[in-house]
Amino acid sequence: MNRLKALFITIFLSYLIILLVISTYWLLSGPFSFGWTGVEISVLFPFLYYLRYYAAPKPRTGRLWLVSSLVLFGVVLTFYPLVFTPDKIEFPTVWLSLCTYLLWILYVGWYSRFSRTSSKHLKVGKSLPDFQLQTLENNSFSSSQLSGKKSLLLFYRGNWCPFCMAQITELIAHYKKLAQRGVDVYIISSQPREFTRKLAAKHKVPVQFLMDKDNKAAEELGILHKSGTPAGLHFFGYHQDTAYPTVILSDENGKVLFAHETDNYRYRPEPQVFLHILDKYAE
Repeated sequence: MNRLKALFITIFLSYLIILLVISTYWLLSGPFSFGWTGVEISVLFPFLYYLRYYAAPKPRTGRLWLVSSLVLFGVVLTFYPLVFTPDKIEFPTVWLSLCTYLLWILYVGWYSRFSRTSSKHLKVGKSLPDFQLQTLENNSFSSSQLSGKKSLLLFYRGNWCPFCMAQITELIAHYKKLAQRGVDVYIISSQPREFTRKLAAKHKVPVQFLMDKDNKAAEELGILHKSGTPAGLHFFGYHQDTAYPTVILSDENGKVLFAHETDNYRYRPEPQVFLHILDKYAE
């Protein structure tokens, strides 16, 4: 199923771009067509949705009802000639718009959800298992080094994920509030070191970026996402496997205070959640 999802998102994005080019060509080169106008609308708004979140990422989306409604409107528009001029209905555009709507529904209701199994290690009050990470300087970092201070660990999928990038930016914006509460922040990924180094250079704040080589820590913690990277990104150096987006808050003894195992990649927990947990722990 993971491999199917990895292939789906790559095909869907390619489909949107190609069909947007084709529908624009037909609209510009020929007479007005309800069919191609409907196809244009049905692919344009999902494309703009992706473009908007890659250009200006946010850590969570709304319910996407507006985009869904516009895609459906495009489908309805392709059927419009059926009411008044049935002989002029363009069946290829009908099928293309219906296909777009189906793919969009699959994206919202199926692809976006991980349906992951909760990790047995991330229960409140349980001690974190031993695991090893690496610093950007290629030094070893053991989970035992978390002892003695509260820690917040954010496992993210990679620089390719706009929601992960937005989540990191939002978290870093609150690092002072976390530091005031005695929390060290660790941002962790299995992506190639040079990608993480670029991300760390972008965020010049005292948080630590760590490497999870071969996803061994993610596997130990029960948050490994097999074949979780979209198909084709391995050509750019990304690993096929990654970690599920996960936030872990632990106390001075390495025990879990809070864990958020994100099950819909479009919804990430707000930092206020961590701050509330910390304040409640301090009472």
